Amino acid sequence: MCNMGISHFDSIATIYSTHIFYSAVICDDAPYIHNGVVTPGCPGGSISGTLCDIGCNEGYYVGGNAKAICVDSDPANGSNTDGVWDYGSTNCASVKCRSVPRLQNGNFSSPCFTVGNDHGASCQITCNDGYTVSGIARATCVDLNVADDTNTDGEWYYGNTACRRPLCEDICRFECLENRTCACRDDICTEVCPTCTNNSECLDFRCQCKGGYEGINGEESNCVDIDECLDNKTCASTRQLCENVPGTYQCTCNEGYVPSENGEDCIKNLCESSDCGANAACYVDSTNDCSCFVGFVGDPGVACFDVDECEAGTFSCPDGEICRNTIGSYYCECIVGYTWSESDVCIPITCPSVVIQCSSLDFLYELCESAMDQVTNITFPPAWAGYSVTSETTCGESTTNVNTPLGSRFCELDGTWSTVTWLMSCGTGLSDVAGQTIETEEQRQQVSASLQILTADPEKVKSDDVVLTSVAINSVISSADIITETTATSVISTISNLMESPELGKSGQSAELLAQLDRVAYLVALNDSGVYKAVSNNVSMLITSGKGLEGGIGMAVLVRPNSNKIGFRSDQLLLTDSPEEAGSVINGERIEASIYVPEVASPNKSKVTFNVIRNTNLFRKSNSAQSLPTSDGRRKHNVPTVVISATVENRIISNLPADQLLTYSLSTQYDNTTQDPACVF
Repeated sequence: MCNMGISHFDSIATIYSTHIFYSAVICDDAPYIHNGVVTPGCPGGSISGTLCDIGCNEGYYVGGNAKAICVDSDPANGSNTDGVWDYGSTNCASVKCRSVPRLQNGNFSSPCFTVGNDHGASCQITCNDGYTVSGIARATCVDLNVADDTNTDGEWYYGNTACRRPLCEDICRFECLENRTCACRDDICTEVCPTCTNNSECLDFRCQCKGGYEGINGEESNCVDIDECLDNKTCASTRQLCENVPGTYQCTCNEGYVPSENGEDCIKNLCESSDCGANAACYVDSTNDCSCFVGFVGDPGVACFDVDECEAGTFSCPDGEICRNTIGSYYCECIVGYTWSESDVCIPITCPSVVIQCSSLDFLYELCESAMDQVTNITFPPAWAGYSVTSETTCGESTTNVNTPLGSRFCELDGTWSTVTWLMSCGTGLSDVAGQTIETEEQRQQVSASLQILTADPEKVKSDDVVLTSVAINSVISSADIITETTATSVISTISNLMESPELGKSGQSAELLAQLDRVAYLVALNDSGVYKAVSNNVSMLITSGKGLEGGIGMAVLVRPNSNKIGFRSDQLLLTDSPEEAGSVINGERIEASIYVPEVASPNKSKVTFNVIRNTNLFRKSNSAQSLPTSDGRRKHNVPTVVISATVENRIISNLPADQLLTYSLSTQYDNTTQDPACVF
């Protein structure tokens, strides 16, 4: 009996001796494992007990014992010499890719998006729209650690593959159309024009012949001029001569002919024999006859005369400018009180702000003391030429006339300040002024000046104030046979202020104020010129003695910028010797409104007074206001916002002959009584 792995080979016994031989078990073939290798040194013919290391191919790992041993294939048979390699259940198993690959801006096809793929599995890489694959386009499951046969994990391998936006140059190289030129603009492949020469230009991204040119042998990158005159029908008329010019042609008139008015034909040149009059010429390019120069009218064959655009009213000067006629034209200049700005528009001349020291006059010192506010200076703000402003310095909180200005001042048309109209005292209120006894002209002027300042802010004038002021005005005008222009102007300004009071209607003084205006007109002493004019915010008066005038007499209200908003300006009223139409022109200025008194109304040249009142309080609409029917059946209230009146001293002019009535004219803004009614009397 032999030990395991040793076989009994032969046994011979004789009488003389005994020989016993033993043989080892042999593994004839080298060990084999699927997807694996055996360490070199274990070839076929290895004897029992020989050990070999088992290794796996790339992508596989050893599952089980990593050793193979040569063993007896039949241990029970003592004569068996065949051995086998024993490595139990050891095998080489595939490593697994247990994760899903990720690629920015790209995707993987099956099976990459499942878990547990074997070594060697692969899938296609695709990129999102606008991106292309840079690198290998497939991902493969590979062994994570080839040197370690125990490693079971694989990984997806795709090198440095990435999804990138294609380079602009690459796009241009592959996508630009044949015979076109492309270039990158802001990293975008854009078709661009090639450089075209020889009378060609780039159209639709390729060179094409310019108009009037054609390509040689159809090649539009080399173009030559087309001679259109080779066709005898190119020009429309036989009276025209065709002349070829580069890229086009022109038709000129034969000698003795000129282009027709529409330029499409030629007509006989009549100007060759025309003899035009003064300020006219023969225009062969249009009328082919004599015509007056621009700005002239008349018979061009005899003589043409200058058109006075200013008198005709055909000029286009803005408000605030005067039309001045020139030969053949006109120009605009600023009205008095306006000047040219840097932007070539007329702007008002402005009186600058001024400060008057209280110590400059004894009277002023007392007035400043009455303000009870430690006033040392009186300040007047800037003012436009032709308008008045009140002082910024006012009576103190503890005075009777709290917040009342200390004075009013007028800005002359040349931009200089006039004499100040002063308040009597901050402690002398309306009731005190109304109770004053007037014995001298100085007292009369002081009272009228104080009334003007005390009512300077109409919004604050209550109905009782209107009544008190009206009483005070009566004291001023009833105690004199005549009044000075200074006193009259203060009274008219005061009446203007009262007419703007919101409580005028409540006071019941409208009729009384109109009567007081008539009384002032009667009493005011006219200067040597025989003319008196007073202008306030919304009441203006113009008086003339009528002496030295022939025929009737009228008044025109001139257009002034913003007069509807800021009141009448001092130069807005003008005496006329004839009826004038609103909208027409006088002395280069447009007329806003006018009124005319015929000679029959003032045969002895009596004093004539004109009033213009722009006011909505004077005749305020009430429930009892009379409604007048209009031609379209609507109703309109006789509630004027503009009043124009004419009065002849000691004459009744309401019963004049039918053919010699008082006449008036209003611009359309006052003529439409549904919007801005007017009243004339």
